[in-house]
Amino acid sequence: MLPDRYNRLGVDRPLRFVSYIASTGTQWIDTGVAPDFAEGDSVEIDFDLPAYSNPTPDIFGSRGAGIKNGFYLTGAGYVSCDNYGYTVTQTVTVGRHLFSASDAGIINNDAAYPMPRRVTCAQTMYLFAINNDGSPSASNPNLKIYRWRYWRSGTLAKDLVPALSGGVPGLWDTVSRTFLHNAGTGTFNYA
Repeated sequence: MLPDRYNRLGVDRPLRFVSYIASTGTQWIDTGVAPDFAEGDSVEIDFDLPAYSNPTPDIFGSRGAGIKNGFYLTGAGYVSCDNYGYTVTQTVTVGRHLFSASDAGIINNDAAYPMPRRVTCAQTMYLFAINNDGSPSASNPNLKIYRWRYWRSGTLAKDLVPALSGGVPGLWDTVSRTFLHNAGTGTFNYA
């Protein structure tokens, strides 16, 4: 039996918070969330994009078949897709970013940009990769994620923070009080 403090957290093993988790190139996490930006949903991610060479690294997001109905972020920029096409804008530079997206617009480190299309995501968003119609893109080596949050129509519905559950790195959802594990292979780095 675990001490009562772990039972109150809703975990079956000791939980320890860490500053970030980082992929080594084979890890990814399914957030379980398919935002509907057109209906007031929004997301925010605090991440550090390392220096890279080709291919352009995928950071998070989702899209349906044929690059439709989704929103995702790569080193090349953010991409919004509807049933009629897609738009790529604003290159994401190497370094630390606080990035948010909603139907009202995009904010990247205090610089604001318009949301180019009204987006309803057809797939759940992945972190450290993109959900390509149910399959993860290649994970991004050394990408660090510090936090990811999702608001459903203005109410915080998911707040993912880096943590260790029984010594295994992943993301703890402070809202549902559940631990999200690596869905890929290998183990996340952390600090």
